[in-house]
Amino acid sequence: MKKGLLQMLEEFSKQDVLAMHMPGHKRKTEKFPYLAELAGALDITEIEGFDNLHDAHGAIKDICDRASALWQSKRTFLSVNGSTGALFAALSCCTKPNDKILVARNAHKSLCNAIELLRLQATWLYPSTEKDFGICLHVDVSDVEKAFQSEKFRAVVLTSPTYEGVISDVESISRIAHANGAVVIVDGAHGAHLDLSPCFPPSGTINNADLAVCGLHKTLPALTQTAVLHLYGEQIPAEDVARAMSVFVTSSPSYILMSSVDGMTKYLQTEGKQAFEEFCFHLNNFRQQAQRFRHLKLYNGQNAFAYDFSKIYVDCSHTDKSGFQIKAILRKRYSIEAEYASSKGVLFIATLADGKKEFDRLLHALNQIDKQCNASQSPFVSDCPPCECVCLPWELSPNTQILPFGEAVGKTCAQTVWVYPPAVPLLLKGERISRQCADFVAETLRCGGTVSTDGDIAQGFVKVVAD
Repeated sequence: MKKGLLQMLEEFSKQDVLAMHMPGHKRKTEKFPYLAELAGALDITEIEGFDNLHDAHGAIKDICDRASALWQSKRTFLSVNGSTGALFAALSCCTKPNDKILVARNAHKSLCNAIELLRLQATWLYPSTEKDFGICLHVDVSDVEKAFQSEKFRAVVLTSPTYEGVISDVESISRIAHANGAVVIVDGAHGAHLDLSPCFPPSGTINNADLAVCGLHKTLPALTQTAVLHLYGEQIPAEDVARAMSVFVTSSPSYILMSSVDGMTKYLQTEGKQAFEEFCFHLNNFRQQAQRFRHLKLYNGQNAFAYDFSKIYVDCSHTDKSGFQIKAILRKRYSIEAEYASSKGVLFIATLADGKKEFDRLLHALNQIDKQCNASQSPFVSDCPPCECVCLPWELSPNTQILPFGEAVGKTCAQTVWVYPPAVPLLLKGERISRQCADFVAETLRCGGTVSTDGDIAQGFVKVVAD
């Protein structure tokens, strides 16, 4: 009989696999004992005395108030629909259909979905790429200035930090946006920890952005699917945000998920300072020793405005191994699971759950792999340049067909296409498929990557507008 999900999880939990990926708690229930207590016996609904997420006056309000104090917000809203639900709410409470917004193109697909469903007109900002590591850098402040010189926007939306940890100059960008009558929304899903300790560079969102999303489960000890939406400043009424959250976050919120945030906020208030100091001590030691690799290269924030060094990005583009191959070796030979891989590198996420033992184990494995690498000058996959926008998503013809990517060059894409993770779209609905994009997809698949679409379509195929 085929194993069920519960049996698979029970068996996996007994294995000694080093999790260098989200969620932030990494199943370390001995370190975060409040998580061990969250089981079916605690799964309730909005009964008397247990408060209501969308009309909070008791225990849930206390959670939000503690979070607000931790992140110094005017008010904080809890999401059990992840950062996705919070992003939808953030966009909807400060825009109306056909509003023009300025958006960094390295946005997560959930933000692109929100733009489409809310019928917003996006002008894209294209961050430059770090030439030696091939990762997306920060949004250039001068690009924001130039955009406002020729257009009026209702909102500016930034992804900061990025999946790989690059932080943009949110303070300067917010100053420009506010001077031009726009609000600033920061998708900080991967940076919930940044403003909780001076060990990390500040996110720049506090008292600068108007709304900021933080995915708690990604880097902090809270259960998967938990996030918060922080409200700063006076431009957006709190009641508008509350209304939007009640629309885009389930009316049947999990008390188990919310309880994990309760435990997390209390843990951060009482033990957070020392925990972050110990974590950063071991992280810094790891990064110093990792500089000694012969072939693999550790990204240290080169050419970035600021960098979250808890994201451990190891570049292999000048070796004879792809990131996909290294990720597979780590899993099969060393029982280490990375966060994600590309043809050019591997990303590991370090959190408060990691200490000396975990960093030593990862360092040993990478040292062994580094010794097995040979120098090579050719990256496995070239970059995918932006594609031309032909029409807005809701203007697409309903007549579509499914083609292999190689035969779809020159066609108008009728769905969103992304490499997962990190789920940053290669193509959006209404964009023309270029030869470079088709080649990128083919090479990614050849190297072992996954190219996903928002439809049930086989790998290597895409839905396009029919001629």
